Amino acid sequence: GTESVAMANTRPLADQGHYRNAWPEGRPGGMQVGHHAVSPEYFRTLQIPLLAGRNLVEGESEACLISASLAKQAWGEASPLGRQLRLDSAEGLSQVVVGVVGEARMGRLAREASPAVYVPLSPYGSMYTTFYLRSSASAAALAPFVQDAIRRADPGARLQQLSSLEATAARELEGPRALRRQTLAAAALAGFLAGIGLLGTLAQSAAREKREWGIRLALGASPAMLFRLVFQRVLKLLIAGLTLGLGLAWALGRFLQNQFLGVDPLDPGLLGFALLALAGIGLLAGLGPALRAAALDPVEALRSE
Repeated sequence: GTESVAMANTRPLADQGHYRNAWPEGRPGGMQVGHHAVSPEYFRTLQIPLLAGRNLVEGESEACLISASLAKQAWGEASPLGRQLRLDSAEGLSQVVVGVVGEARMGRLAREASPAVYVPLSPYGSMYTTFYLRSSASAAALAPFVQDAIRRADPGARLQQLSSLEATAARELEGPRALRRQTLAAAALAGFLAGIGLLGTLAQSAAREKREWGIRLALGASPAMLFRLVFQRVLKLLIAGLTLGLGLAWALGRFLQNQFLGVDPLDPGLLGFALLALAGIGLLAGLGPALRAAALDPVEALRSE
């Protein structure tokens, strides 16, 4: 059954709000906020918690609720209840703050919620109205009942779209998920090409140092000592490359963090996996030259020169 019904002039995950400038009482200058006209049941239906004060009352026109972020930006730790909030200009329409509610992402999921002000819907009206229903039934099962209710209430009204918030969120995440798959594929290809490039570089370096290895072996160096020497050089290159790569990954992660919901650019698990994968590629690439150096015949190495 349907638990609650609400109305608003904005759509979830589609409208960040009709942006308006707001001038909080006692604060110099204005600030941009998302402006939402809603019915009193809006917060219960969308399960947005009331943190302080009271809810809106049907029919009142000069009261408003604000988000916690707006309260903090406007008045810091002081209570915003009873304060004036003027819209559009410093001499504009005055709204009294009667309550503070939690944050709600109305725009892209990956972005932080913007400061918001909520005013009663009825005095403002709206050409387009979004109805919110909290129900245990699916959107498909509710569709005929919703259409019938709208038709009986206003025969001229047209239902533009009926969708669950879960489906809307899934559509919102399609773009970031596709980008994530493409990024992972590109990263895997880059790792493969980096391994081939490193293997070629080490092989070329080993060919240049073949005579040095032969001399060391002729002077009494053991194959194990030569293996350690070559492998230590590989480790130094690997550590330098991973350090540089970690810095670049951090910078790129900051740039792309809005594309990946819930991913911290400094996520220890993610960075740890990437470092281990690249370290494994580097160690495998360096193992070949080290083994060839340990198995080198000094006579053949010196003769080839």
